[in-house]
Amino acid sequence: MKKILLVLTGGTICAFSGSDHTRGLDVARAKALLEENFRASDSPFASVNATQFAIGARFDTLSENMTFEVWNRVKTYLDARPYEGFDGVVIAHGTDTLGYSAAMFAMLYAGVSVPMIFVAADAPLDDERGNGNANFRAAVECICRGITPGVYAVYRNSDGATYLHAGSRLTQCAPYRADFYSEGMTALDGSVDLSATPICNISRRGRDFSGKKLERRVLKLDPYVGTDYRAYDLSRFDAVLHGAYHSGTVCTSAADDGGSAVAFAERCAAEGKTLYISPAKSLGGEGGDVYESVLPLVGKARFLWGMTAEAAYAKLTIAYSCFDDDEARREYLAENTGGEYIR
Repeated sequence: MKKILLVLTGGTICAFSGSDHTRGLDVARAKALLEENFRASDSPFASVNATQFAIGARFDTLSENMTFEVWNRVKTYLDARPYEGFDGVVIAHGTDTLGYSAAMFAMLYAGVSVPMIFVAADAPLDDERGNGNANFRAAVECICRGITPGVYAVYRNSDGATYLHAGSRLTQCAPYRADFYSEGMTALDGSVDLSATPICNISRRGRDFSGKKLERRVLKLDPYVGTDYRAYDLSRFDAVLHGAYHSGTVCTSAADDGGSAVAFAERCAAEGKTLYISPAKSLGGEGGDVYESVLPLVGKARFLWGMTAEAAYAKLTIAYSCFDDDEARREYLAENTGGEYIR
């Protein structure tokens, strides 16, 4: 028998629609329905003799309302290793911030001793059009089939296929879409050999962050036409994570008053804040040619190569929450903690 620990943070997978056409959380009902629907499925592991579920904790949060306070509550719970004695953990989460939470916990628990799988839903569990029950079933089956320990996400996209993602590589779904993507995502069709799946064999380096509190010390901002850096107050932050356009560029034109990333980098340095840019391309040409507009930032900003924006934010948050000196942060940022480096 496989024993599976359920951690219910909330989200649509734990929500139901009311007569006023609004959705509200009912975590207890969600837990009961997840198990009921799984037991009624044709999964080879549906029998009570094959699987046993236990509620570990519930946090009753719609994921758009995910905060550092909730992250820290979940972290405090998981730091105590409640999953010892279980074969895996299924974490129910909302879709709105799934990419950020999956990345964060993939970094925090890269060395976890059991598989830890995030699941979400595009509609409530009692809506037959939704994918929540399919996602839960796929996660349970991955655990029962002996997936390698690590942090993952499982999600059925609109193409009808259910995909397994490395948590460290999951990206937020696009606006008005309900599909998730990641580098190396693998379709789960029942015949996939999990032991041979690349994302189940990525290099992970676990560190013990038990007892550490996540702090909001990194400002994240994204470029757009007309960016005005004068609007940003940096006084409450230690670092800035600056997003980039798809080609790894930002505006460096001195002609844009208030909108030059070069001038902003100089301001960050003057105020004692470290500026990071991600996603970015390697100057060595490994990811293709780099645009010359990026060159004025060399030596003024630090580039985080080859990882998603979600992973970069998670990793920087941990770096500035859990390490006290710059050298230790540099070392941590350079290592491939949870398979986040995809290029």
